[in-house]
Amino acid sequence: MLMKNIYAIIIIIIIIIIIIIIIIIIIIIFIIIIIIIIIIIIIIIIIANLLIPGKDNCDGRGRQDKDKEEEEEEEEEEEEDISDDGQCESRIFVGALRSFVYFYNSIW
Repeated sequence: MLMKNIYAIIIIIIIIIIIIIIIIIIIIIFIIIIIIIIIIIIIIIIIANLLIPGKDNCDGRGRQDKDKEEEEEEEEEEEEDISDDGQCESRIFVGALRSFVYFYNSIW
């Protein structure tokens, strides 16, 4: 009778250890998946930042190579007509990225 109880206790301990190991493996896999998702999001953000063109034009040159007079004229034109701002494809990509980030945050 005593030997049966010892075997039962040993089997229960082995089952508990196996369950703990499985839980630890699941947690490690979950952490790895989260790290991969974070790395993918960081890469997408870096790509999106590289694709964002200059403030006034869509060719990616930015404002560094323009004269200050041209900047002032363009600022005045920009104040008059803001509707031309949504013509760049990269802005659409950034909008999609923001939507993805909002969706990702809503999951957690």
